[in-house]
Amino acid sequence: MKNIFINALQDQPFVIADIGAAGGLRDRWSDLGSSILPILFEPEEEAYGNLIKVHQDNYIIIRKALYREKETITLYICRKAEVSSIYKPNMDFINNFYNPERFEILGEDFLEADTLSNQLKQNDVKKLDFIKIDTQGSELEILKGSENLFDDLIGIEVEVEFSELYIGQPLFSDVHNYISNKGFTLYDIKCQYWKRRLHNGNIANKGQLIFGDALYIKSPEEIINNISLSSFDDHVTYIMKALYVYISYGLYDLAQQILSNSSELTSENKTQIKKYMSNKIKK
Repeated sequence: MKNIFINALQDQPFVIADIGAAGGLRDRWSDLGSSILPILFEPEEEAYGNLIKVHQDNYIIIRKALYREKETITLYICRKAEVSSIYKPNMDFINNFYNPERFEILGEDFLEADTLSNQLKQNDVKKLDFIKIDTQGSELEILKGSENLFDDLIGIEVEVEFSELYIGQPLFSDVHNYISNKGFTLYDIKCQYWKRRLHNGNIANKGQLIFGDALYIKSPEEIINNISLSSFDDHVTYIMKALYVYISYGLYDLAQQILSNSSELTSENKTQIKKYMSNKIKK
């Protein structure tokens, strides 16, 4: 039996851009079934090939680097492909920690980058509901090439660095200020810590906070305000998409507030959503 979100979003799928999509779309979106339109960006050849092998019919997979403008950019290829970046690794800092050799630069690649806005237009995608970005330091540059998309967005998951892993890269404060000024609230950070190479292995410390995945979303107040401004033709669909984001990230209190304050949803819809949420909480 299809869940309420699959049924509600069949005609207007949930549209997500996954930038730095190596490894594929995360499981949290699987409950949307075919009622999701994922647009996956991955410029690295092998990772792109792996995405093509396992993609579903409703996926759009694009081998393109993104930036704040259309420009040729240099990608520094590291020994571990996943840490390659448009910024050079800060080895003076990285050498303090375990496995620094993964950041060794093996070569350079020159990429014809474009903005996210341009790429969506070329693929006839007019709006996004959610953006996930993990591009080793260039996240802010990509967001700056997405200016016209923020009004419609419900949330952004973005990797942020608290230490300068790459020389000259924007840090958490830069990314945070930019996104916050667009009307989004920081709700969570999944933090990653590194330990110094010389510790003896028996110290139960976290290590140093290096980076994390930060979740920014529009609050229930912002969602309701958008509706009151008539920014969306289909208010119910917009609310349903916001509810799915809240529930998929475990922000049940926000979902409850929308359910309590929304006059657009029917009593039957609210009952089904509460049942879906209850099943999620039990897992």
